[in-house]
Amino acid sequence: VAEQRGVKRSFDKVDKSEEELPKATKFVICKLFIIYSFVSRRYEQFDSEYYFENGLRKVYPYFFEYNAYCKRRWIGRKVSEIIEKEFRAIPKRLLEQRFEMALTVVNKQKVSPDYLIKDGDVLTSRVHRHENSVLAAPIKIIFESDEMLVVDKPPSIPVHACGRYRLNSVLYILSKENGYKNLHVCHRLDRLTSGVFIMAKSIQKANEIMGQMRDRMVQKEYVCKVDGEFPDGEITCDQPLARLSHKIGLFFVHKDGKESVTKFEKLSSDGKTSIVRCKPLTGRTHQIRVHLQYLGFPICNDVLYNSFAFGPSKGKNADFGGKTNEQVIQDVMDEHPIEHWLNSDEAYQPQVKLDKRLENTIDIESFGNYSPTLDMKKMIER
Repeated sequence: VAEQRGVKRSFDKVDKSEEELPKATKFVICKLFIIYSFVSRRYEQFDSEYYFENGLRKVYPYFFEYNAYCKRRWIGRKVSEIIEKEFRAIPKRLLEQRFEMALTVVNKQKVSPDYLIKDGDVLTSRVHRHENSVLAAPIKIIFESDEMLVVDKPPSIPVHACGRYRLNSVLYILSKENGYKNLHVCHRLDRLTSGVFIMAKSIQKANEIMGQMRDRMVQKEYVCKVDGEFPDGEITCDQPLARLSHKIGLFFVHKDGKESVTKFEKLSSDGKTSIVRCKPLTGRTHQIRVHLQYLGFPICNDVLYNSFAFGPSKGKNADFGGKTNEQVIQDVMDEHPIEHWLNSDEAYQPQVKLDKRLENTIDIESFGNYSPTLDMKKMIER
């Protein structure tokens, strides 16, 4: 069992071999080891395994630890205020409980919600992580050399760990299932976007490819379906983009934003929707989605930017219908269940205090249900 968990310990005082030990003794030793492993490593970033169900790739829940380093704008502010304003939404009651249980700490030390952040502080949040499912689609390799790997990224799978996705990301899937280690991302594709995705096998090659993209030596093309009849000819949108919300990762057109340029061309239309070719000349987050929203042709089924939360015209010409930015953010959040925005997986936390579970002998069956990772299941069965 210890070997399976990656822990090697010697029991020099045990004279009898494992085969000679009574079954009851073996059970006690196994149970004590489970408790020891849970207590000593309960906040360690456990790995997990995949399983497949109804056409989806899923991940057995596991423990994880988030770390956030102090930003200049945080200095002198209450830690609870920072979490509420800048991180994924957590109900106030649950946030207070996390501080009390030392599941949210600063510099590995228990603090109160009123603690004032100082320069150099590290904010840590420990969770029992439940990842969102993704499509159980294969990641096809298009090209491979000694320096790079090019794949056809399926929709619904993020490129790298983000939000409620970690093991269910392209980098982790390729690592766990195909043995590719230390791949370097050269560009990004939104989670719901499919298509060609380039990774480098060294940081030097990654820097070279990113430099080529930055100097516009590489041309990107996307095809999307939008609401409405898109105009004929080439349409260029050069509106600058800025972040609307750190909390939920929204962007919008703003005069003080970063330079952003996208060229669009209609390929076909049925009068109600259009197929549009998109050529981004810059690489801002959500650039195509926000520019199409600004032009008045949001992407079909875009749950964020094709929404009346941005006003009666859905944000066309950056017109939010008189709403403030804060009202838009709140309205977008109100359209989705809270777990859609959670970064800490708290919406799926069982209503049990971890500390209480540790104070008593752990029931093996309930422990398995609480943390059904594959290695835990194997250990319990053994």
